[in-house]
Amino acid sequence: AWPVQHGHLTVQDEVKLVTGALTEAFAVADKLYIQGASKKGSSDGSTAIMALVSDGFESEGEETFPGVKGGVTKVFCANVGDCRGILIRRTDTGWIPVRLSEDHKPTRKDEQQRVIAAGGHIGVDRGGCWRVVKPRGALHDLK
Repeated sequence: AWPVQHGHLTVQDEVKLVTGALTEAFAVADKLYIQGASKKGSSDGSTAIMALVSDGFESEGEETFPGVKGGVTKVFCANVGDCRGILIRRTDTGWIPVRLSEDHKPTRKDEQQRVIAAGGHIGVDRGGCWRVVKPRGALHDLK
């Protein structure tokens, strides 16, 4: 059962619901990729990014744009690997970029700490490319 108050989700409930769904979708996709790659003897990884625009589930009295029913518009962004999401926002003075994600680059100190804390390893391969390594079949545990 969804946490509903008066027939509508709260903002916090919506964020929890969407965040959970995106986390689960990425974990399932990662698990399936690892299974397929291991059958082919590959240890390659992947990158992915997606954005979801939601008009919200708040009470009908709350709206981002006049006349658009459904609550406050939000953008949810999820990514894995070395990829980047940017939103271009129009302002009165022009267009400005807004970062939606943080690159999961193994060269970043905080990313190295996150990977190591999750039991992974970081190294440079023979070609000079940084790699994140975890025992086969366990990559989906890196969050």
